[in-house]
Amino acid sequence: PLFDTILNHVPPPMVDDVTPFSMLVTQTQANSFLGKELIGRIQTGSVSVGDLCHFISPDGNSISEDAKVTKISQWQGIVQTDIERASSGDVVAIAGFPRAGVNDTLATTSVKEAVQCVPIDPPVLSIIVTSNSASPLSGMDGDKCTFPIIMERLEAEIETNVSLTLTKIGSEQVQLHGRGELQLGILLEQMRREGFELACSSPQAVLKQDENNPESMLEPVEELVIDCHNDHAGQVIEKMAKRKADLVSYDQTDARSKLVFKIPFRALLGYRAEFTQDTRGDGIIHSMFDGYIPYKGAIDRNEKGALISLESGKATAHALGPLESRGRLFIEPGELVYPGMVIGESARGSDLDVNACKEKELTNVRAAGKDDKVKLAPPVRMSIEQCITYVRDDELIEITPKRVSIRKMHDAKERKRRARDAKNAKNR
Repeated sequence: PLFDTILNHVPPPMVDDVTPFSMLVTQTQANSFLGKELIGRIQTGSVSVGDLCHFISPDGNSISEDAKVTKISQWQGIVQTDIERASSGDVVAIAGFPRAGVNDTLATTSVKEAVQCVPIDPPVLSIIVTSNSASPLSGMDGDKCTFPIIMERLEAEIETNVSLTLTKIGSEQVQLHGRGELQLGILLEQMRREGFELACSSPQAVLKQDENNPESMLEPVEELVIDCHNDHAGQVIEKMAKRKADLVSYDQTDARSKLVFKIPFRALLGYRAEFTQDTRGDGIIHSMFDGYIPYKGAIDRNEKGALISLESGKATAHALGPLESRGRLFIEPGELVYPGMVIGESARGSDLDVNACKEKELTNVRAAGKDDKVKLAPPVRMSIEQCITYVRDDELIEITPKRVSIRKMHDAKERKRRARDAKNAKNR
């Protein structure tokens, strides 16, 4: 009945076999033999293998050189089969144009105008990706650890993931731009499961220069829509005010409130977890890119300090027991730690260096209660996406096939020197 309903009520595609061939590229895929394949629905005309075509940029200002169509394929169910000719209305994959991308118009040589398309949202978040060679545990879990292999994997990803861009920084670092922490987290998780071992920095908003005022910078802004219970609306507005969000509208019914904000994208990092706690899981939150606004300056994220390991070795329950009162732990007994590794979140606002490898002394002295078994709360396990929103500017996320952890960029002596310099600069 469902299939009959579709046939009876859904109109067939508008077929135009008279007008010259044109097709809007909506997706790309990699082919190890033919290179990049362009996927889309043919808007007008027909095309055959061997035809001369070119591609036109979305704005119509750039037209490529003519090239031949080397292959046309179509899907029969989930199987991709080669065909010699395709016409208007067909969804096909066409090879022979390695420099074309999504939203480009593939057309015969007589066509000079681009097909109208929806623009792709620009990247708003960037992280720096590098190899994990600086970690003492480098190479223990993964088999793809060198930077050239990581770079090759990222370059292959941007061929099909159109909202990702790469900017190489030096010989051992690359800046990865994306639409948000979820998109970047999914890519890094895929690489982790493929055996890659890498490190990445804290996220930064992608700024751009104001065309009208070259001295000022613009930052991406999101339209944030929140639906929550009336009892939680006040707390949500308070949190948004601290993150420099502007309230656009506030609609209230008998029990629910709908709030619309304009908020800098970087201010949203880490807020979704807070929102879930503030609304007791009863709220709905959604954001969408809304353009650029002048840079709003520093935003207070209420960052807490870190518990940092001082020693190398295996963490012990004897050492972790007293540390539970100092904050939340990210590890459990038996895990390997090293100097500079973040093993927990400090309850205070400053970092605290601790020894997580201290073992119980073996003596002949016995006392009541001294041999009681240490009972630890389950450690906090963060996903890559959560780590991206949690990590600070002086930290790196260490990603391996077996674990995801955070470590400091500098050793204890360098951290103390930097903290002292910052304090002296603040007192001047």
